[in-house]
Amino acid sequence: MSQPTALFLRLNQEVRGPFGPELLAELAHSGVITPATEASADAAGPWIPLQALGDYGRMFPLRPAVRFKTKSFENVNRASDPALISMRSSRRQTVPAGSCNPRTASTGQPGPPIDVMEILRENARFQARTEKPVDLTSRSNRRRRDYLILMIVVNGFFIWRLIAGWGNPITTLYSLAGLIVFSVGITWVVYGVMDRY
Repeated sequence: MSQPTALFLRLNQEVRGPFGPELLAELAHSGVITPATEASADAAGPWIPLQALGDYGRMFPLRPAVRFKTKSFENVNRASDPALISMRSSRRQTVPAGSCNPRTASTGQPGPPIDVMEILRENARFQARTEKPVDLTSRSNRRRRDYLILMIVVNGFFIWRLIAGWGNPITTLYSLAGLIVFSVGITWVVYGVMDRY
């Protein structure tokens, strides 16, 4: 039986086509059709999967097989190493010096004790030697000075506009509104939002 030159496809419950071999290969490469897509030489059927149509089944690209690499584990604990904690006794056993402390393993000499409080004290001593002391003197607060300058300059402009445009009700209204909104807003920003600087 000869291969049909054009095929109809059933995609999303609709008959589409006819498609030539080049267009079918392009659809297969882009993933629109799969080997299980139903095809027929006639729009009325019979419908069979594309993979059953000989050469058309070979136009689908081979997908690479993805496999995970087996992980190799290395056993770092040796049977000859002494146990850190004996499960049989209720008390912790003393570990020989240098067996688990990385500082003593490299030098061969006993290092500092493995005690959290002693390590914190050692860190505090090192920090005191290397850091300069913090200056705890209080600085003058420039916030009040900047607040007063802003209030005098901007509110002075609004008061000048209020006096200059006293006969005009629009100018009077906008000047009063600007005076109130700016005073409340800058007070909230400087003393509610900002910190001392």
